[in-house]
Amino acid sequence: MVTVNVSSLNEIGKYLMVRGSDIYADVFLCRISSPIQLPQGAVDLGDGQCIVGFSRKCTHMSCHLVRDVPPDSAGDMPTKDGLISCRCHLSMFDLANYGLTVIGPATDELPSVELRPVDHPVTQVEIVRWQRDRSAPYGVPFGGTSQNPPESEHA
Repeated sequence: MVTVNVSSLNEIGKYLMVRGSDIYADVFLCRISSPIQLPQGAVDLGDGQCIVGFSRKCTHMSCHLVRDVPPDSAGDMPTKDGLISCRCHLSMFDLANYGLTVIGPATDELPSVELRPVDHPVTQVEIVRWQRDRSAPYGVPFGGTSQNPPESEHA
């Protein structure tokens, strides 16, 4: 398991990259508004907010969804509504709804990680494991993305 300091995620729309782990090298953690039902693996911060973690690789052709940010600093998501789009081919994913594909050529949801709070109030979270349980109900995985988990060199 990997522990990440999330104190820089002090407002909705902030994200940071996971450092120091080969398995989770392409994971970003972000603070979003909590949906009615908290996504599996999210850390509830109270006040209608949570921290979620996803692969930053688009499931269509592995383009990066967020830019690299310096260690121990947070970047700003393009929007604060929990949606993120791929700059390469415009697939859009809903981070508040399990990374589900909203529109675009990607048909698989974003792979996510299960998080667990280390302390209270939450300043650190532990990444427990990858969780990739299903494809979008209306799609067939493009390019075998369901066959290649995000930690694979072929993803």
